[in-house]
Amino acid sequence: MQETGVLSGLDARLVHALQISPRASWQTVAPVLDIDPVTAARRWSRLERSGLAWVTGYPGRRLLERLVTAFIEIDCRSGSVDAAARALADVPQVATVEHMAGGRDLLITVFVPGLGELSALLLGTIATLPGVTATRAGSPPALYGEGSWWRLRALTAARASSCGPPPRLRRAPVRAVSLDGPDWAAAARAVSGRPGERGHPGPGGRAEPPTESGAGSGGCSPITIWRCAVRWRAN
Repeated sequence: MQETGVLSGLDARLVHALQISPRASWQTVAPVLDIDPVTAARRWSRLERSGLAWVTGYPGRRLLERLVTAFIEIDCRSGSVDAAARALADVPQVATVEHMAGGRDLLITVFVPGLGELSALLLGTIATLPGVTATRAGSPPALYGEGSWWRLRALTAARASSCGPPPRLRRAPVRAVSLDGPDWAAAARAVSGRPGERGHPGPGGRAEPPTESGAGSGGCSPITIWRCAVRWRAN
């Protein structure tokens, strides 16, 4: 299968720059692309509104060490897949919802404090959603790679280096995050990174993440990873 990008030219270079530093200011990004900050902000706004690219956030290494990550395959009744996907997107513990072809209708990624909470989520929430007929869950033993490492490769090496150093894990102390009750739900929403939500300014923003990430303009911290994602089509 050959993947074909829906971005090209300046848009692709802009996204590549934000993949390197997802929360960089437009004053930092614009010189890399030989444009002014206003143009960079305007082009990004158009990409985001059209659904071609967006900035998202999810748990980083230190938080993941305290959580159980699970991939859950979901079967749905005919005609109910979209409604189930929308309902799942509103569940705080659900980080991603993907439409699949063959063998399952949906694939979701969830973060929960433990196996007991995973069982409760499966039986008490997901299985009771209208249209859901079956679920299958699995938990990976280790993280070998994740989406923020991927690059469009639209910039030259010299220009890419001008965007700042690659995201790295910071070792500054962080405040403990409670993973019980309402505090856990708030933490899950904080790192879900859904565009437009409070605490998610995206590139060029000034607000800090709602968690104690200390990520600033970088893309990675022990608690939160910020990622610039792009929509692709496959031929």
